[in-house]
Amino acid sequence: MIAQDWWGLKVGMTTATPTGNYDSYDFDFIDSFSPGYEFGLFGDFQLSDVIKLKPEFSYRKYIISQEIVSDVTYNISQTHSAVSSDLNFDIKLNSYSSLIFGMGVDYILKVQIAQLINTESIDPTPLLVNEFSRNERLTPFSNIGICFTLGRRVYLDLEYRHLLNNIKAGNLFQGQLVTLDGGGVKLHMISVSMALLF
Repeated sequence: MIAQDWWGLKVGMTTATPTGNYDSYDFDFIDSFSPGYEFGLFGDFQLSDVIKLKPEFSYRKYIISQEIVSDVTYNISQTHSAVSSDLNFDIKLNSYSSLIFGMGVDYILKVQIAQLINTESIDPTPLLVNEFSRNERLTPFSNIGICFTLGRRVYLDLEYRHLLNNIKAGNLFQGQLVTLDGGGVKLHMISVSMALLF
């Protein structure tokens, strides 16, 4: 492998869906399936004939959404912007695919909330990340996926990411689906991305 093949660009779509039965609200997994995006730099370092090391540094914006029906209908969308660093191993399965697994951490930069009540837009109570500690804004995760080789310099990655810190359900009537406090809500992410080596 030559030196210019060691780094590349990655861009793709990501989703985030919450699950949890230990807070005041049970989330609907399918209802929250909303697309976001991610992009960043990744490394591609050959350790052996079948093992690669793939560090990654990226920016990610993911959306959690939910419809809550009570006396009125609430439609809430909560967008998290984060920078991410992760370290993955790539195990070659055959000439066209490999298994990816690893761990990393997200750091939440910003949270935006949009709320509709019976189709009318309402200004929700903002969720200010500055009110949370640095540890609460850091979210470790594990991931696993499949990498498909489309060409000598082009990959297609399909990954599942599980955030290891459980977070807390927010005040739904203030438009907050989740907060960064510890609780009983888990976040699951699925991403599809294209990667191009330099």
